[in-house]
Amino acid sequence: MQNFLTLLGYELRKLLARRALWVAEALLCLVFWSAWSALLFGWAGGYLEYGVFGRGARDFTAQVRAAMAAGDLAGRPMDAALLTEADAALRALQSGQADPAEVLGYLPVFLQLERLPDPAARPADWARNFYGDVRRQMVGSLADPDLPPRVLAALQAQAARIPEPWPNRLPQAFRLLLDDSLAGLGQTALAALGPVLVLLAGAFPREYATGVAVLQRGARHGRGRLAAAKLLAGQLAALALTALPLAGELLLTLAALGPAGAGDPVQLVLATPYPLTLAQALAVRLLCLAAAALALGAGTLLAGAVFGRAVPALVAALLACYGPAALSLPGGVWDWWPSRLPARIFRLPPVALGPVVLPPWAAFGLGYALWAAAAGALTLRRFSRGRL
Repeated sequence: MQNFLTLLGYELRKLLARRALWVAEALLCLVFWSAWSALLFGWAGGYLEYGVFGRGARDFTAQVRAAMAAGDLAGRPMDAALLTEADAALRALQSGQADPAEVLGYLPVFLQLERLPDPAARPADWARNFYGDVRRQMVGSLADPDLPPRVLAALQAQAARIPEPWPNRLPQAFRLLLDDSLAGLGQTALAALGPVLVLLAGAFPREYATGVAVLQRGARHGRGRLAAAKLLAGQLAALALTALPLAGELLLTLAALGPAGAGDPVQLVLATPYPLTLAQALAVRLLCLAAAALALGAGTLLAGAVFGRAVPALVAALLACYGPAALSLPGGVWDWWPSRLPARIFRLPPVALGPVVLPPWAAFGLGYALWAAAAGALTLRRFSRGRL
């Protein structure tokens, strides 16, 4: 074990010793952290929703929360009475008969009313049946005609567990981090994979180019522990380099806006039928981003071992990483691609594996584990034997 840890430390130092890598990572962090700070603090303009203007997301959030407290609306249950009040306030706002500052405390409810039909098309008892209607809409959005009946039943069972009523609260930190239509972590993670792929594409080709691979394969542990240490070092480096810009965004957002609403239903932010809290949803998103980085890292290491040269391996890795996202390919397997999945994870149906029905993030984690094992085995075989 001690020998393996020594090899692992050596391979990590060798991978991370490249100055160009850290320059690229530092520039990436600087760009994304600066852009995120501008959004939070209003350095590049204001934040506007429902006629409410703030000097950045922090000022906007502070205004909304102050109005909710002043009107004794903070945390009030979104029951039929509050939904009806908020609907009347929203109609007055949209018709120009109300000052946005006067109805600011209802803003979290406004976000939920967007999911309903226009007022003229709503039944008379819409407020009393709000949660049932919303559940049916969320399930219906994922209920593909080809979905097996037991998967649909599992989806409906998941939606039935969503607690109600929801509180009148604005968890703005989680909105920014989870809702990709606003900002979200997905874009940062996708860009962060650039330096990772550049790093990993040359991990094995450098050994081939210098002839060191021949010596390593002839060493006592060269065909086993050394190759395994290279694989593990590559995956650890991929995870660390992807996590760095994401951690900055996460800490900046929570420091500026606070963790308010962490235990509230994720439905305050996302129209998803899964019964998660906002904190749980954020944890799932982060774990999926980590799995995506590791999955793409495993493929990049395999490409480097197969091609034996960094440039073809890098081209293959970049196409595999960014291609599906850049082309916006519709549905099917592309929705499960590592560079696309984290942004869509809560808008995918469960997956049936034999008698077991798994939520999409569990299915993706299992798929990654199988892929990583297969890619790792092929990489080890290629490095140790010179063939797949």
